[in-house]
Amino acid sequence: MSATAWEPPGPISQAFLETDDDLALLMGPVGSGKTTVGLMRGVVRSYFQRPGADGIRRAKFGVVRRLQKDLEKTTMQSWLRWFPKTMGTWRGAAGDPATHTLTLRHPGDGGLVELRTEFMALGDLRIEEALRGWEGTFAYVDEADIMAPNALTFLRSRCGRYPSKAELGWAGVWGTCNAPEVDSYVVADFIEEPKPGHSFFRQPGGLEPGAENLANLPGDYYQRLRTLMPTHDARRFVDNKPGIGRDGEAVYPEFNDAVHFSATPLALLEGRPVIVGMDAGGTPAAGIWQRGADGQWRKLRELTTHAKDQGSITGPHRFGEMLRDLLRELLTDARGQVRHLAVRGLADPSAAFGADTANGESSWIDTVARVAEIPVIAAPTNDPTPRREAYRLPMGRLIDGAKPGLLIDPSCKFTRVALMRDYKFPMIRSPHGMRRADSPAKNWASHMIEADQYALLDGHAWHEVTARQQQAQSARQYTAQTDFNPYR
Repeated sequence: MSATAWEPPGPISQAFLETDDDLALLMGPVGSGKTTVGLMRGVVRSYFQRPGADGIRRAKFGVVRRLQKDLEKTTMQSWLRWFPKTMGTWRGAAGDPATHTLTLRHPGDGGLVELRTEFMALGDLRIEEALRGWEGTFAYVDEADIMAPNALTFLRSRCGRYPSKAELGWAGVWGTCNAPEVDSYVVADFIEEPKPGHSFFRQPGGLEPGAENLANLPGDYYQRLRTLMPTHDARRFVDNKPGIGRDGEAVYPEFNDAVHFSATPLALLEGRPVIVGMDAGGTPAAGIWQRGADGQWRKLRELTTHAKDQGSITGPHRFGEMLRDLLRELLTDARGQVRHLAVRGLADPSAAFGADTANGESSWIDTVARVAEIPVIAAPTNDPTPRREAYRLPMGRLIDGAKPGLLIDPSCKFTRVALMRDYKFPMIRSPHGMRRADSPAKNWASHMIEADQYALLDGHAWHEVTARQQQAQSARQYTAQTDFNPYR
């Protein structure tokens, strides 16, 4: 099989193949031909080198993947479909790095091109450890989203070192991947706020107009995948949109990213109080909410200390300062004027105790309230059942049949990840196999969401939750008034 018979699977792939940008990424759904495009780009880029004294163009092409088994089962197999081991010289046994040296004809002047392709897996090593001494012309990272954030930039520093300066025509690095999880460096560095020199190409989703590589797939390929996959997987692997993977069982399966996570920033509602829910402890968190006149709960901002103070403790005084600054930013308009809205806080009731008040100590709640300059009271309960229900009720509600009962500002990225992935019931081993734990995992996400739960217990919401519980309790205690007895 000859590479001259290959064509890019679509216009986005072709643009990626042809770009001269020296750090590029192609993102596409499963089955879109990304890996083959990534490999063929190495062949095309070899033609850009300058002839040596003997008239031969030379290039060294690094192909990198995280695990050896994945490199051999997928990436290498895609390469060998076009360039079998019988072409050129193949060196390398199963489980070891492999090298394939090919002699190709330049499509322009018919001169010879010597392309040395080196297949490398990182295993348990950091990329700096595995490839510190490697010197090449260009490199390709397959499944780049599951590599370290510095994988592409580090490899770029190793490219352009072969052949000699006189013979080097082009050097660079590129990667391909499925749509990653929302907290991936791919989203931060290539999509939301692209770093300088980071070039990004997105293939259409599998069911979008212009989807690529359809000619090489069964006719109902993507329709079947969407039916078989969970929604959160289909978003990434079919729709080609960053999403969130999931293990364990979500505490809130009702959360729908497309419905409850706003695509545009939420504005402050004039005349409506701002409610701050807080969870205490060594890595405290807060959620800043408003409830509209129509009953819609709107999360405007989040405050989490797990990423800022990883491995350390955030005390109530420092947390109060962070909360005060966040509230000031939220309440200040574009003209620098502070909106005068009522602000109140609700915190974990246990945070009101434990201080030696007789000796002048302040509780966690008292300290945060004083420093943040807002009134803070203990939430009506820290019982997990009504707390979780307070979040669940608006999440499952539509206002006027169309408007979601709960909406989250796009700035609240940690909240989104928590609801979709990390606030979950973990799976635990039992004598009868794996089962769901009775309580959510205690982690950063539980602090974030429990803070929100306290906010949503404010006022009317608390009465609504308790009313639901009383109705459920009454239903459970109902006794039929009859003397019928089938065993009499």
